[in-house]
Amino acid sequence: MALTVSEKLFSRINSGAPSQEWADQSSGHRSTGSIIHASFGIDAARHSPEGFYLDSYDYAALRTHLLDPLAPEGSGRYRSAVYDHVTDSPLRAQEHIAPAGSVLILDGLFLHRQELHDHWDLSIFLEAPFEVTIARVAAREPGWESTDPDAPSNRRYVEGQRIYLRENQPQNRANVVIDYSDLTAPLVVAWRI
Repeated sequence: MALTVSEKLFSRINSGAPSQEWADQSSGHRSTGSIIHASFGIDAARHSPEGFYLDSYDYAALRTHLLDPLAPEGSGRYRSAVYDHVTDSPLRAQEHIAPAGSVLILDGLFLHRQELHDHWDLSIFLEAPFEVTIARVAAREPGWESTDPDAPSNRRYVEGQRIYLRENQPQNRANVVIDYSDLTAPLVVAWRI
C-alpha cells in the first residue's frame, strides 16, 4: 500500500530519531516518543454534500482533546481519538501526555477551515483533480461504487469538497501547496514559509 503524504513526512521528520508516537482515529495509538500523528474524523451525514463538509469532524472535540492541549500553552494531556468511524461509535480513548518538544501531524479533509486556521504552525494542501482523487479512493476503499467523479455515488464527496474549496480556498491558506496528481512526482506549486 502506498504511504500517505503525512506518513512520508512523519518518516522523513523522524528518520534517525530514536522515538516516535503515532495516533490513529480508530485504534488509539502506538507510542514510543515525540511525534504525534492524529486524526479526528467522524462518519456523520453520509448522504449529503453539506453534511459531509460540515460534519466530517467533531471540531469541538478536536480542539478540546487534541489541539488545545498540544498548543504551546497547553497541558500536553491529549486524547488521540474520540470517534471510531468504522463502527460509527464514540471512543473512550485513553489520555496521553505528550513529551516536551512533540510535533503534531494531523492529516485529513477540510483542515483549512476558518475555525481551525489559527491552530496550524505549518499547513500543507494537496491538490489533485477529482478524476484522480476519486480513482485513488476507489482503489483503496473496498466497496467504492465508481471511479467517475460525476457518478451519483460520488456526489457527496465531490460536492462536499467543492463547498470546502469555494468557502475556504485552502490553496490560498496553506503554507505549502503540492500538486499531487502524480503520486510519483509531487510538484510544489506554492511555498509560503
